[in-house]
Amino acid sequence: MVAIELLDLCIVVDQSDDPHFVAIIETNRGRLETLCEAILSDKTLELKGLHIGGDPRVEWGWADLRALARLVMERLDVDEIVVTGGVRTTGGNPGRQPKQWRIR
Repeated sequence: MVAIELLDLCIVVDQSDDPHFVAIIETNRGRLETLCEAILSDKTLELKGLHIGGDPRVEWGWADLRALARLVMERLDVDEIVVTGGVRTTGGNPGRQPKQWRIR
């Protein structure tokens, strides 16, 4: 497994409408695209309704996503990220609301 390096974190302004943001995260393993409502308060970044996509050739496991979240926390100087995923529209269990995920 290759360690993840954060190469670039970019908010796509022309596709974002406050409080919903499109962010593109470039890593040494590939690109991850996100869409969510982002709320920054004190030292916490809350991501509501998070949808992720990107290069279909890259498989992002839980360990990869946690490592990437820690790199983003460092870049944004926050102590934690609280993620509530978007309701599934396809795949297994459509209509299901994922559990909240907290990274410290």
